[in-house]
Amino acid sequence: MISPPAVNIIAIVPELVIACSAIVLILLAALVDKDKISSASGAGVTGWAGVYSLLVLLASVFFIHFQNGSISSGALTTFSGMIILDRFAIYCNYLIALAAIAVVLMSLRYDAEFDLKEIEFYILILFCTVGMMLMASAGDLLALFIALEIMSLSIYVLVGFVRAKNEAHEAAFKYFTLGAFASAIFVFGSALIYGQVGSTRLADIASAPCPAAHSPLLMLGIAMILAAFFFKVSGVPFHMWTPDVYQAAPMPITGFMATGVKIAAFAGLIRFLVSSHAVAGPGLEKALYVLAMMTLLLGSMAALSQRNLKRLLAYSSITHVGYMVMALLPGSPSGYGSVLFYLLTYLIVNVGLFSILICFSRKGAECATFDDLKGLGRQHPYMALLVGIFIFSLAGIPPTAGFMGKLTLFYAAVQGGYIGLTVLAVLTSAISLFYYLKILMAMFSESAEGTPSASGAGVEAPHTCPLNPLAVLIAGIAAAAVMIIGILPGSFINWAAQAAGVLF
Repeated sequence: MISPPAVNIIAIVPELVIACSAIVLILLAALVDKDKISSASGAGVTGWAGVYSLLVLLASVFFIHFQNGSISSGALTTFSGMIILDRFAIYCNYLIALAAIAVVLMSLRYDAEFDLKEIEFYILILFCTVGMMLMASAGDLLALFIALEIMSLSIYVLVGFVRAKNEAHEAAFKYFTLGAFASAIFVFGSALIYGQVGSTRLADIASAPCPAAHSPLLMLGIAMILAAFFFKVSGVPFHMWTPDVYQAAPMPITGFMATGVKIAAFAGLIRFLVSSHAVAGPGLEKALYVLAMMTLLLGSMAALSQRNLKRLLAYSSITHVGYMVMALLPGSPSGYGSVLFYLLTYLIVNVGLFSILICFSRKGAECATFDDLKGLGRQHPYMALLVGIFIFSLAGIPPTAGFMGKLTLFYAAVQGGYIGLTVLAVLTSAISLFYYLKILMAMFSESAEGTPSASGAGVEAPHTCPLNPLAVLIAGIAAAAVMIIGILPGSFINWAAQAAGVLF
């Protein structure tokens, strides 16, 4: 007789709350007369769906805090160990919830201005958040795959959500096709690992006995899962989808991919690496070294020639993936802790930067090129100051959070003996200053009032439009956080170190 696995509800409360709320929103979308709500409230049905989603995500933060108080230094498990609630999962879920809250706030005005009239936009954001949180808590390859698919299928649709935008449909199809291959590779790799170890549980993989450990089939399985994760984090050579998808997706969704998706993918990658480092031996280390070097070089070189802001940020994100993979090489608690801290700083900076790009977008045309930025520095000096803070943080200039984040990454790599790769990372960081400064230079260059831009012909110049107050507020809070973390990083670094420490 098959007995059902024991379920500890406390371990999955935030995910349950978000998933059940998304289902309620699906029922409301089917039952409610959208035209009556729009005419009665004047806000439109998507506005109410956005506020509802925001309240749900805020409630999830409360439940994550409740979970944090429910565990000490140990962990809660459920579904026979497939889901693990520990300090690492709680840390990542805080960041994922913050990213989801930010994208919903950025979308509250964006949806009306860019014709996103369907409630499904927010339903998909909620389901995507559930998948991300489950990835951070997954203790089994099967749970990782399920979480990965929940997240990925939602993101595929969100990328092509603007029906009138043909390039969005093309990018979504490309992302879906390549993502399907990545998922298939993940499943095949999991099957190989199961065949060698006899289990898909990460803890069992870490303690695999000889001769299973270091066997060619086990190495191939680990390599295939590593390739699938590198696709999700946009690591070279699995990065080819990133520039096109970043460029074509709605601006809030591009920000979501740069923050929430990356955090979730790195959370799953870190859990997998912790379990596979012991059995993979030096082969895994060499593979990560080559991948980190390729990612740093291609991302920084390709970003120099970009004229589209989203494509520039896409290649920039690839370079930042290289920094984080470099810190993963030693397989040490300090290396993983530095990556978690860097994910926090990277999240805050990208939330602020994409909020500003949404501020400068106008009805029907996003602020997507350097030409769209012309004159904005003189019209809005406060916003130019915020942009300066964010790009200096991305470039790693003190006293910003980005500087402290890169410092912890580089220090972890040097401690592990990877001095040559660290020197390369420092050089690519210096190169990044050139393409980041192009953004500020464009903001203070002369603009021709009312002339058509590269992203929107015959429309009003972006700086003559009122700024989105929610996006301005988000950008201001993010800039303050960047400076606070940069000046007083100690408690945040310790928080990340404690989260990474429970994995060992």
